[in-house]
Amino acid sequence: MHAGRGRLCGTWIEGHSRIARRLAQYYAFAQAVLQLAFFASGYIPTGAYALCSLALAHHIYILRDVSWPTHEPSSTGALRLLPSVILPAIAHVKITSYYAAAAGDWAVHRQGWAQEPSSPNLKSHDVVALLAGSVWTLPVWLFLGESAAEWALPTQ
Repeated sequence: MHAGRGRLCGTWIEGHSRIARRLAQYYAFAQAVLQLAFFASGYIPTGAYALCSLALAHHIYILRDVSWPTHEPSSTGALRLLPSVILPAIAHVKITSYYAAAAGDWAVHRQGWAQEPSSPNLKSHDVVALLAGSVWTLPVWLFLGESAAEWALPTQ
């Protein structure tokens, strides 16, 4: 079922490349503002914020290409997308580690053994929403766009 949605999304990106690119650019700038707000309020740790910011800058760099995603495949296509996967993956690990430690701190606090921790107390679905919105949305969008361009039938 999820593969069907991905295929449908990839087909839409391929068929509406200008709108898809513009939508991704708007989301990238909105994500930059949200990441800054999350960082300022303590919801994203410093290391993860730096990685998310680097990944976001890389995504904006990729989306600057006017022909995205319908450009001609190149030998550096996979290498160009490598930071789009590695940086978010490391940020994902940092954020989940941060919230795992925070959950432990809050558990100790609830038992009355420690002061209230300074880290936020988020539920697991809140952490998943944070990861989806600020870490993985653009890399998946870029991957679907690149995949649609790579696997498209040639046009004459």
